[in-house]
Amino acid sequence: MKATPTYVMSSATEVASTNGYGFRGWRYATADAQLTHNETTRPVCLDTGYIMTLVDQLFLKEQAPNTMIQQMPSPIAVRGLCSNTHESNESIYTS
Repeated sequence: MKATPTYVMSSATEVASTNGYGFRGWRYATADAQLTHNETTRPVCLDTGYIMTLVDQLFLKEQAPNTMIQQMPSPIAVRGLCSNTHESNESIYTS
């Protein structure tokens, strides 16, 4: 059974690009992805405006259950998800 996509409209304001901060602009595309060869592909939103990528924790646990989530010393602010700013101090590293 195919899932019905849910769309969230960003209400983030445009950030003026200053030298060294051009990565803060955002664009995205949707694609089917999987984190391991053994899992089913799922539609994901690919954010092409950042060096870091966000991943839904349930998707991560489903696709790569042995991934270790690490705590960063200070949180990063995530904006552009609905009208809220969120903070996260969790990270994973992949190669």
